[in-house]
Amino acid sequence: MIITTFLNFIFQAILILLFPILSAPNASISSQILDSIYTVNQWYKNLNQFIPIDTLLTIFSILLTIELLIATYKVIMWTLKRFPTQS
Repeated sequence: MIITTFLNFIFQAILILLFPILSAPNASISSQILDSIYTVNQWYKNLNQFIPIDTLLTIFSILLTIELLIATYKVIMWTLKRFPTQS
C-alpha cells in the first residue's frame, strides 16, 4: 500500500510536469513513437501472462528500499563515528 501510494504520487508529479506539453493544441506525437509504445505494451501483456511482472516489480522495489535504508544507516553511522566524543 505504501509503494502504491508512492508510485501514484510519482505519476501525479509527472502529469503535473507534463501538463503544459499535454495541454498544448499543436502537440503531437509521431506515429513511430506511438507504434513503439504499442509494441512494448503488447510484449508486456504477453509476458505478463507467464511471469507476474507487477509482483516482481513490487518485490524489487521493496528490496531496493531496504538496501537504500541499510546504506543510509551505514553512512549516518560512519559520519557519527567521525565526530569526536563529547564526554
